[in-house]
Amino acid sequence: MKNSIYTIVVLLVIVLAGCKDKEVPKVSTDKESEELITNDFSVAIKWELDGFKMPESVYASPNHKWLYVSNTNGAAPGFISRVSKDGVIDNLNWTTGLTAPTGSDIYKNTLYVADQKQVHLINLDNGSIIKSYADNEAGSLNDLTINQKTGQVFISDVPGGKIYTIENDKLVVWLQSDKIPFPNSVFVENNTLVVANYGLENGEGLMRKEWEPEDFGSLYNIDITSKKVTLITSSNKKGVFDGVTSFNGVLLASSNPTGQLFTFDGDKSYLIDASSKGIADINTDGEIIYAPYIFDNKLIAYQPVSWDRITTKEDYIEKGADNYYGDEGGASIATSDGIIKGNFGGQELKGTWNWEGEYFCRTSTLGTMDLGSDCIQIDVTDTKMRLILNKGTGMSVVYDKKKDPEITILSTFKIKSDKIDLFKKEMLENQEVVRKEAGTLEMKLFQDKNNPENFLVFGINEGEKTLESHTEAVDKRGIADRVKSALIEAPKTLFLNNEKPLPTNDFSQIKVDNNEVLLFFIFEIKEGYKEEFVKQLIEHTELTRQEEGNIRFDFYSIKGKENSFALQQRWKNDEAGVTHRKQSYTQVTDKLMKEAIIASSQQEFFVNQIEK
Repeated sequence: MKNSIYTIVVLLVIVLAGCKDKEVPKVSTDKESEELITNDFSVAIKWELDGFKMPESVYASPNHKWLYVSNTNGAAPGFISRVSKDGVIDNLNWTTGLTAPTGSDIYKNTLYVADQKQVHLINLDNGSIIKSYADNEAGSLNDLTINQKTGQVFISDVPGGKIYTIENDKLVVWLQSDKIPFPNSVFVENNTLVVANYGLENGEGLMRKEWEPEDFGSLYNIDITSKKVTLITSSNKKGVFDGVTSFNGVLLASSNPTGQLFTFDGDKSYLIDASSKGIADINTDGEIIYAPYIFDNKLIAYQPVSWDRITTKEDYIEKGADNYYGDEGGASIATSDGIIKGNFGGQELKGTWNWEGEYFCRTSTLGTMDLGSDCIQIDVTDTKMRLILNKGTGMSVVYDKKKDPEITILSTFKIKSDKIDLFKKEMLENQEVVRKEAGTLEMKLFQDKNNPENFLVFGINEGEKTLESHTEAVDKRGIADRVKSALIEAPKTLFLNNEKPLPTNDFSQIKVDNNEVLLFFIFEIKEGYKEEFVKQLIEHTELTRQEEGNIRFDFYSIKGKENSFALQQRWKNDEAGVTHRKQSYTQVTDKLMKEAIIASSQQEFFVNQIEK
């Protein structure tokens, strides 16, 4: 649906802590059948297509060769795109002149589309609008479905809490129920209208900043003849539902702010995937599942694949251990020798595991939180892992397989004034070797302009395995012993987490021009400011990178130090910095930093990059 929700429901701690959800049953373990398990499966990306403008809905059918994508397009006029099933945009602006089109369906060679207070009928031959129905009393018409046997059209009005139909050439209210305050997706199956309720009322309506689990929505069956509304119990408060359709005889639904896909089969429900937030009104042609992502401006085609249930320790070591799995909040690894480690939400995850019967049994902590112990059912595909607590009867979560997370390091050195040249010589020789090592993404040596005895080393490595190889190589070269006499005190090393990473790192080894300004700023903030501070600094980072005078701006949290952060900045010249400080968002950030930062914790280094 079209709204400004930018929230993620964090399931990690719930899952690791062992909260139960009695609605999720055990998963079938039939490995002999080559057929896809119809009520429980995973998905793999078949293709991914960018270029849309806030796509909210997609039409798909086994009886029609095209996909039709509704682009709501923010405040600009919306439009319909026509896309082939192999992932090629045939016509981005197939139908224009719309406001904010959303759900659609086809009946007798006509595409019906909901568009705020109107329903348009569009000619499939040329994309032209044949006819429109309007009701100015509607809040915002969202999804649309048609009973193919009778031709009856059903349209949901999410903020209005109503379901419309078309009678006597007019839009009229067909149903309004207190049980469904925010009807979103609608789908006809036999003589039943399935309605996805987006969420429950809590006084904040659709524009609430956060959706708590107790406010989640459910699916309902409505008998079209009697209009009786019945809760689908297996869906009760499972998600903030945006899309619903039928796949292989079971209901398939998407949860927008949580990025989840569920199937519902009678009294059973299964979490089949967890992707990015903003997954909107999904659809299927019976073979492929098509999912628009309204915030990411893309359409993804998912191929269903079977879960592989892990039932032995040997299987787990072969198929799951020693791989990183995670989501947008972080990643973790369970090593084949029984160790759990990782980082989620800036908190360090630590623990141990063993295998008991058919289950992965772990004991772990997240930061200072003791997560206790639980035995977990493990299901995997080539790209995903699903964990179901309490031996397959509790809460479930799906993680993507991740690359070994990059490791970013910032080390500071205090050097005796008469040993500066020795230190520089040894470190530059070491830097030259390290840059050639497998796994090194970035390695730079800096000297403080104002205090020449202060040096910094900044590096990024591909991951833990290659970093271990690097550390062993450094030890063999004896660099630590050769610079030991130059140190005033032991070097201090910080492990950094980039809060807003760029798609690629800056691998440049070019010497810095004399006019350029480089600096590192390390600091700690007061308790109670973290959420506001991180949100502002991430936005600040995005805007700063767009400035003409900025070369690099990175905002890091410091691992293992709850409220400690670092900034790395590189500017073309002093004038660029002056311009930056005049920006309105910079002034907002500066005001917040003055309130939040503990003054005694500040370390600021204006540096020169040192090269041979």
